[in-house]
Amino acid sequence: MGMLMPIRRYGYFLMAGVGIVCFLLGAYHGRVAVFSYDRDGNMQLKQITELKIDDLPPHWAQDIKLGRVKVDTEEQLGQVLDSLDECRRDQ
Repeated sequence: MGMLMPIRRYGYFLMAGVGIVCFLLGAYHGRVAVFSYDRDGNMQLKQITELKIDDLPPHWAQDIKLGRVKVDTEEQLGQVLDSLDECRRDQ
């Protein structure tokens, strides 16, 4: 099974005034979706992935459904999505 990188699992926070965009993984019609938050706190649906929530390990599925998985950069986002894809295939 692929290794999951350590990430914050307690929802998003904003780094106001720094210009950093934060990403939150959530559920959208049974799939993993990526939402982005800008420095003003506006949320937008950025991407709906091919990853089905029900195909993920239960602890990840629950955290994603509850909006507890947050990443800070595009690079981290790509790594997390790749790791989730590996977990899905390893089940």
